[in-house]
Formats: sequence, C-alpha cells, structure tokens
Amino acid sequence: EIMMINRWGAWLSLLPAWQHKTNKDILKGAEAINGLVKRQLKSQMLLEKWRNLLADNIDIIDNAKFQELLEQTQDERTRYEAATQLIMSLKV
Repeated sequence: EIMMINRWGAWLSLLPAWQHKTNKDILKGAEAINGLVKRQLKSQMLLEKWRNLLADNIDIIDNAKFQELLEQTQDERTRYEAATQLIMSLKV
C-alpha cells in the first residue's frame, strides 16, 4: 500500500498545481486518492477531477465530514458531487 501511495503522490506532482505543495500535503492527497481508488473509483476523467479538486482545496482532506464522505458507499460521481458541495458550503 505504501508503494501505491508513493505512486499516487508522484502522479499528483505531475500537475503544476501540486508542484508547490509540501510533501505532507502531497502525502495527504495521495492517501485520499488511494482511498478513492480502493472504493471503486474507476473513471480516469473523474480521477483527474479529484486531483484538481484536492489541489485547490487541500485543507478539506483533514475535515471529518469530508473523510466520512470518502468512506460512504455510493457511486463515484455522486461522491465527487457531494465533495464539491461540501467544499462550497465550507467556503461560504
């Protein structure tokens, strides 16, 4: 599992928005992506959306409601939409 998290971290780092992040932030992002993939995230397009969403909202990863949302068993698109709604509600 550590190897997969390291691979996700390297993949995240390919995006310019992730290149200025700290190693700790990249690790958090990689762990979140790894968790999503383990929960049946299969769409490459949605994976790219998650990468961008997390890059712009890295602090959300530590949010308890966000963590609960990641754990829920729902289809991948519904989970992504719920995450974007949560982020918007926290920014207001």
